Amino acid sequence: MRQYVIKTIDWCQTLSSTLEEEELIITYYAFLALNTWIAMVIGFSLSDLELTAIFPMSTESEERVTDREKFRSDISLVLIFRKVPLFTS
Repeated sequence: MRQYVIKTIDWCQTLSSTLEEEELIITYYAFLALNTWIAMVIGFSLSDLELTAIFPMSTESEERVTDREKFRSDISLVLIFRKVPLFTS
């Protein structure tokens, strides 16, 4: 997991470096694994991106025949981040 967290933090910082201050980035997030969520929270909290909005999206049909007995994620997230100065004086 440690390697995955490091890669995710690097990705968040690279993403942030492509934006000018106050610009927005919209991401779509549909992972189930808890370590993925943790890595994303760590990555965005260490970058200069501020979460400004979250919108849930239904991503699976209730009529779906396959995977009825299995755990699945019916909700994915659209996350909107705004670039802000990491440290303000």
